[in-house]
Amino acid sequence: MVHGTVGIKRALALLLTICFVLLLFAGCGKKRDAFAENDEILFRLVLGRNQPDQIVIQSLDAYRVENNYYYHAKFSYVSSLKNDWVDVDMVYFGYRHIDKSFSLNWTSWGDMEDDHQAYLVAVEKGEHRTFSQEKIKEYVDDYYSSRNQ
Repeated sequence: MVHGTVGIKRALALLLTICFVLLLFAGCGKKRDAFAENDEILFRLVLGRNQPDQIVIQSLDAYRVENNYYYHAKFSYVSSLKNDWVDVDMVYFGYRHIDKSFSLNWTSWGDMEDDHQAYLVAVEKGEHRTFSQEKIKEYVDDYYSSRNQ
């Protein structure tokens, strides 16, 4: 009878250990928030070829409809072609991850008419996030500090 109780205790201890380990690893498999991943992609795209003193982001809004993400970015940068500041009004977008863009200053959308219309729907009906100037500065600082390492 004593051996049976010891066996049950060992089995119970083993079962509890397995449950504990599974709970630990269950959290490791969670995917990062797609908005957070796209935020980082957006700042790499916008800041990528510029020095910190050559670009200013005036505003940034993000929209999501299902797994489609749209970022409306207004910024100015020093153009190497004009050697002067240029104002930009861009939408960066993609399914799951942003990988395309268009300018809201275009007069013709061509092959991107459907993308432009989908963006307008996202603005009207999608989940919306506005980036404060403090949040933009935080992302810009993080980008340039990681680039300098």
